[in-house]
Amino acid sequence: MLMQICNPFKSYVAYVCIVVNLVKSTTFILEFFLLTIIKSVLRGGSLAIFMFAYGLYFYARASARISMNLLEFLGYNACIFYAVFLILGTIGYNASSIMFRQVDLDLKKRA
Repeated sequence: MLMQICNPFKSYVAYVCIVVNLVKSTTFILEFFLLTIIKSVLRGGSLAIFMFAYGLYFYARASARISMNLLEFLGYNACIFYAVFLILGTIGYNASSIMFRQVDLDLKKRA
């Protein structure tokens, strides 16, 4: 009777189930944090993509008044808006990182 209640195999299976669920939930949480941080970089830098597209539109409308050729104009625009993308993406990443750090600290205080 005692062997049926305290069966070592059943407790081993319970420990394995607990570890598997813990690993799954931790992996899910970390994946969520990483994907959110990546999205924050793209959301911050998406303004630069719009600005580059507007630069193309501007060149198409004002090509008669601009003395630059298309390749030179695209090169300068690409450099400038890549820098804008990096700056805004860094701001979005840092804001997201600070927020997740605060959430992590709050969770550690509660535990």
